[in-house]
Amino acid sequence: MALRASSLPGLRSLVGAMALFLCFGDAAAAAGGAGGTIGVWKNYTSMRDVRAAALTGDTLWVATGGGAFRYIIADTLYTLFANTEGLSSNDLTAVEVDPDGDVWFGSSTGAIDVYSPRDRSWRRILDISLSSQPMKGVRSFLSTGDTILIGTDFGMSIFIRSRWEFKDTYLKIGPLPAQVPVTTIALIRDTVWVGTLQGLAMAPFHRPLNSPSSWTGFRQSDGLPSNAVQDISDSPFGVCVATSQGAAVLSGALWSGLVPSLQGVDVVRLVNSNEGLFAALRTGSVYLVSPARQAAPFAQNLPSAPTALLIDRAGSVFVGLQGNGISFYPAGQGARTILPNGPTSNLFTSLAVNANGTLWVATGFNGRGTGFFGFDGTKWNSYTVQQYPQLGTNDYYRAAVGAKGSMWFSSWGTGVAMLDSHGGLHVFTSANAGFVGIPDDPKFVVIGGVASDDRGNTWMTVRTAADGNAIAVFTPDSTWKFFRNGYNSSLTLLTKLVIDPYGTKWIISEDPQRPGLLYFNDRGTLDNQSDDIWGFLTTDDGLVSNSIRVIAVDRLGDIWVGTDLGLNHIVNPTNPTAQGAISPYVPLRGVLVSSIAVDALNNKWVSTPDGVVQLSSDGTDAVQYTSASTNGKLIGGTVGDIAVDASTGTVYIGTDQGLSTLTTIAVAPVASASSLVLSPNPFRVPSDGNVTIDGLAAESSVKILTSDGLVVNEFDTPGGRIALWDGRDENGNAVPTGVYFIIAYTRDGAQVAKGKLAVIRK
Repeated sequence: MALRASSLPGLRSLVGAMALFLCFGDAAAAAGGAGGTIGVWKNYTSMRDVRAAALTGDTLWVATGGGAFRYIIADTLYTLFANTEGLSSNDLTAVEVDPDGDVWFGSSTGAIDVYSPRDRSWRRILDISLSSQPMKGVRSFLSTGDTILIGTDFGMSIFIRSRWEFKDTYLKIGPLPAQVPVTTIALIRDTVWVGTLQGLAMAPFHRPLNSPSSWTGFRQSDGLPSNAVQDISDSPFGVCVATSQGAAVLSGALWSGLVPSLQGVDVVRLVNSNEGLFAALRTGSVYLVSPARQAAPFAQNLPSAPTALLIDRAGSVFVGLQGNGISFYPAGQGARTILPNGPTSNLFTSLAVNANGTLWVATGFNGRGTGFFGFDGTKWNSYTVQQYPQLGTNDYYRAAVGAKGSMWFSSWGTGVAMLDSHGGLHVFTSANAGFVGIPDDPKFVVIGGVASDDRGNTWMTVRTAADGNAIAVFTPDSTWKFFRNGYNSSLTLLTKLVIDPYGTKWIISEDPQRPGLLYFNDRGTLDNQSDDIWGFLTTDDGLVSNSIRVIAVDRLGDIWVGTDLGLNHIVNPTNPTAQGAISPYVPLRGVLVSSIAVDALNNKWVSTPDGVVQLSSDGTDAVQYTSASTNGKLIGGTVGDIAVDASTGTVYIGTDQGLSTLTTIAVAPVASASSLVLSPNPFRVPSDGNVTIDGLAAESSVKILTSDGLVVNEFDTPGGRIALWDGRDENGNAVPTGVYFIIAYTRDGAQVAKGKLAVIRK
């Protein structure tokens, strides 16, 4: 190991001070800090869309379209599970609890994840997902003894838990058509019943199920209301089935309608109880059929279609709902909702982080939106038209940070909503702001991009404004002003907008007359439009395509332009038409770029059809993240937007299947450095991990010293608040056991921070 005396000015006094530091300990280092959190993925999804549920004791296990959650009824406690907690897929379709208490989750991909609550471990079964079947989703489970029966999109499989292997797979079940989806499986009095979308089959469970002669099939010709069987249950009247055209009971060898009120209706779930048979209808009702075969409504006007139905030993009823969690009817009490706090939707179309570190999300348009919501790191708060009728619609599709701590949300048809710094909600429409909407309906106002300048103005585009006022500005005194397109007033289909440090507004034109990049500078005189500067850039000026998807301003004031054919870098935004002002980013040539975010170290985070690419500050290095390369920790699906919280280094990646976050070292530097937070401390070497050095001023360098003041390593940091050290000296050797002093200093020596680290050599 190379040792040498430090040449850092003032080192002698620092080492002397740190000798006292050694005696009394490092409270900041002991407290931990960012250590252990760098490079950690976390997923957030909406778990409103219940697909299936299972009950064991007072614990409810729920499979949803955004992962799973456990709910302990007595304690009202939730535990959430997504890709980052061990699931192979968040798009769950089935759940079952086996006799050992292990929980089986099936997904639309065919992956099966088995969770052990005892030791919080996971086991994966990927045989179905890796099969050659074109459709391979898991639709149902039945656990009995050592056996798990698995209903899939193409048949039924039998899995033996003790051997942890498949025993058999049936692509054809008795007389039913081959390779039909198995929707439900039940074991009633030693007979296995299998419901499919093409009929029902039964067989004695002790007989060979691979023998066609073991099975008896039933279809509409045998009295079933429909061949689309959705559930099977025992009842006081015998075996009953739920179909898309009603519920039926087996009488001898034929089926007959159960009760008149359950005929000709879509019955999705059945469950037997001491009170009789409960039946859930897709129309949003639950009926109870008494032992005397009299049906009465149990619950009506549910907010959406039921998807699961359970009853516990106390007689409490649980109704899983499409998009609305679980309606819980405790015995003898009023109904309540079981739903963990979370986003209202898995559509993360647009993201923005405000100065407080709150993430804001807009969800969608054309009927797919569910309003907008915020996340402060702990709690999600939603804003929907059901909660706030003044919003006028749930189709809010863009989120942006405005002036004076405000947040703005662009709607598809109503105008724009603003949350002020105190949380007050304001909605600006054609009626109260002067917007003029599309030519066919001037009251239908679609706001595009929103951005604020350094004078407290909030700017936005008005898509296809019928009066030509395609740019609007909300001033610090809460008045509205409007601008026509000074380059070409007939071009009004203007969408996203950003503002650079020079006050220039960069605006995407999607106008079919002339797509490209519009730029505009009002020169600080809102009331004098005669001095405004306008310009327009296309492929003639060096853009790789005129079909622009996104624009961003980096930490140096440069402009980055994402298109359907790659990425451009405008290195001279004050004179963008000058020779060499626009250059293509060659590594992404021909690749669609749909979003760009810039972190505290000026790295660019770029979304592509394959995932996300992180470009270094100078663009010379690139790291790609995909769902496959991260083992599903980056949620699959299409990336809608990316945002960065510079105060924590968190990168938010919004997709159409949920939100992924990644913690990075790109944290804004501290204004005044003093003590360093080192983690983990003590640090064991050699190690696959690193020591996190937290608390750096901008552009710091770091020296690692022994307790004798000898330098074992020194390096420049990335420039932000955090740096990493791998516990090795300048020659790449792991340092010996001992106490080491970490000293960070700025280039001019004006700021120095220190910390103490214990190293244990294995």
